[in-house]
This record gives sequence, C-alpha cells and structure tokens, in this order.
Amino acid sequence: MAGEGGWPGKTLSAVPAGPEESAVVTVSPVPGPATERATPRVGEAPPMSTSVLSLLPELFELLVFSAGSLGLSVAGVYIERFALSTLGAGDPITAVWAGFIGAVALLVAYTLATDKVAGSAADLRRAIDELPE
Repeated sequence: MAGEGGWPGKTLSAVPAGPEESAVVTVSPVPGPATERATPRVGEAPPMSTSVLSLLPELFELLVFSAGSLGLSVAGVYIERFALSTLGAGDPITAVWAGFIGAVALLVAYTLATDKVAGSAADLRRAIDELPE
C-alpha cells in the first residue's frame, strides 16, 4: 500500500510557500494495522507505559537497600555467634573484637533499614499514588 508520495504507509502533504521560501513537507502515518493495535497478540506482554518504566529505578533502589540490610543483619548475627563461641573457647581478646565488629554490622543494617529502605518504600508508594489510572 503506497501513499501519495510513493512511500509505503506514508502520506505527503506540501504547504505552498512564497517565492523566497522553501516548501514545508509534513509526513504523517496512514492509519492501519501498523499504527492501530488495540490488544497484544496471544503470548505477548502488553506494552509498558512510560510511567511504569519510571518506577524501575525506585524499585531497584528499594531492592538494593533491602538486600544490603538483610545481608548485613545475617553477617552481624553470624559474627556475634562467632564472638560468643570464641569467648567460650577462652580467647577473650578475639571475642571482644568480633563482638564489636558484629555490633557495628548490626547497627549499620538497622540504620540502613530505617533510613534508606523505609525512605525508598515511602517514595515508591508516593510515586505509585501519582501514576495516572
């Protein structure tokens, strides 16, 4: 199917200009199956809107902070357990050092969870509420 200008699926319309000006040519697509597709094909995901795509960075940030907080919590508990077993084995210097390191890991995990994860979740909820229906 060729349009008036010889291009498939295109219609050319020229706007007449004065003797000193050049002509302006506008190209507009011809409505048809390529430009009007109401529903996706079977097995094909519906197209994502740009508003949903704008949430991906916030979702990624929430995922990273949550994983970091969880990882630091697990590491802190493991290190504290190591400190208690080291103290039971009779090495108090290493136990105190490991206990301090474990406490720091747990403190950073708590701070990350309360500041970053909670803030990212609130930002994400706010962005979802602002999405057009």
